[in-house]
This record gives sequence, C-alpha cells and structure tokens, in this order.
Amino acid sequence: GALMRFQQHFDQYLHFHTMASDLLYQILQIVEKDKVFMRNLELLLTCPSVDVDTAIPFLIEIVDVRFFWHPGALVRWVGLGPRVKQSGFNKRNNGHIYKGGNKGARRTLWLAAKVDHAHCKKGGHPVGEFVAQLRSKNKPYKVSVTAGARKLTTVIYHVLTMQKPFQEVYAHLDDEKQARNRERKKQALLKLMKAVPVVDVLESLSKT
Repeated sequence: GALMRFQQHFDQYLHFHTMASDLLYQILQIVEKDKVFMRNLELLLTCPSVDVDTAIPFLIEIVDVRFFWHPGALVRWVGLGPRVKQSGFNKRNNGHIYKGGNKGARRTLWLAAKVDHAHCKKGGHPVGEFVAQLRSKNKPYKVSVTAGARKLTTVIYHVLTMQKPFQEVYAHLDDEKQARNRERKKQALLKLMKAVPVVDVLESLSKT
C-alpha cells in the first residue's frame, strides 16, 4: 500500500512538473516580443543561482522596477525588511521580517540565496559567501539566508535600474561600501583628535 501511494504521488509530481514546464514555455513565447522584458531577463540571469524559473516569476510580479524609488522599497514590498515596532518617538526594530509583501517573490529570492550559499565554496557566489560569513558568526541558518535574500534583492534592484550585469553592479556596490567605511573611520578619528590631545592619540595608535 505504501508503494502504491508513493507511485501515485510521484505520478502527480511528474504531471505537475510537465504542466509547469509547458506554462513556462508559453510565457516565454508571449514575452519574447517584449524587448525590455527580455533585456531584464538576460540581466537577471547573470546573477549566480538565478535561473529562468526564478527570474521570470520575479519580473512578472514586480512588473516594472521603476515603481520602486529605492532598494529599501523593493525589499519592503517583497517582505524581507525588518518589522518596525514604534511607540511615540521611540522606534525599534525587533529583528523579525515583515511578511506582508509578495509571498511568491520572497520565496523565490530566499531559495536563490539558499542555493547560492550551497555553492559558495566553488567561488563566484558573493551572496552565498555573505551568508557563510554570517554563519561563521554563529547566526542561525534561516536568519543568515534571509539576510542573503535581502542583499540579493538590493543587488537585483541595482541590476535592473543600472542595466548592468550582476558582477559589475556588485563590485560597484562593494566599492561604495568600503568608501563609506573609510569615511566613517576618518570622521571617528577626527572626532577623537578634537576630544583629546594629539600626543595621546598618537600613543594609542602606536599601541594598536
């Protein structure tokens, strides 16, 4: 009896998988005439661990990336942003994601980040490496993958708005992040030099 039930479920799985493939083929026949959609599809396919099954549903769900004025708006719409609890003027994030966004797009990006983390050891998977870095800091697995999906969403936003491949966009964003870190450290040093004598600053720097 268990073998018969397994065979029935497996036949249903093959049937639905065939139907999904046929629907995807029909969608491709419809959208191949849209040059903008096909251009965006080609750009999304440059992202590691993002295939046709992931890119097409995401592009269909968002319709047009120009509806979102900022990467955070897309992250919020997908439902990967932190939930905000606020009382008066005291604003606090409790760490849980806001799941009121698009469930299909959120699941698609989360699975893409999960696959990217599984292949990060092969190289060329920066989102997966980011997830692995969080895991090395003893972050829970689902929390790390969710953070990776949020990062992937931000990069995809810039890929679609800048109309450049994933590798170029990610390198550009990484350079901007390093520049902001250098500026932040510079401002902290200037603030320290104003607060204490220069001799004390040089002495503390020489020790570190």
